[in-house]
Amino acid sequence: MIDVPTFGAPAAALTSSPPPVTAAPIDALDDRTRVAAPRRVRGSWRLVLPDGTSHPVAGTTVIGRQPEAVAFPGATATLAINDPDGLVSKSHAVLELDAGRLAVRDLYSTNGVVALLADGTEMVVSSDASTSLDDGFEMELGSFVIRIEKA
Repeated sequence: MIDVPTFGAPAAALTSSPPPVTAAPIDALDDRTRVAAPRRVRGSWRLVLPDGTSHPVAGTTVIGRQPEAVAFPGATATLAINDPDGLVSKSHAVLELDAGRLAVRDLYSTNGVVALLADGTEMVVSSDASTSLDDGFEMELGSFVIRIEKA
């Protein structure tokens, strides 16, 4: 019989399990899920009326004293304006939201639509074509002024 020398640890030591790993302590603040700020939807707009109320623009919207979505093909929403002076027509104008851009078109209203640019320039809005609006513009329906804001 030949003696074979062994090197290192006995065979039993080679099959033992590794020592347990101790987890690092978790800071209580890092373990909580936090609520994120509301996500800003790209291309979203809102209208701010003279009384300070804000209305989001969702799709193609007809605006007037008693607006009807059927006043413009493809309209999906209406926004009723409280105008005791009666200068705003029943279905006065339509806002068209397309690919994040906002535009307005006159719906053959009695007193027209004027876009008031941030620099003070006025543009009369046509019934035949849409006029693009931008953040900070105002829109005048008769004498009723609505501020346009990027939401």
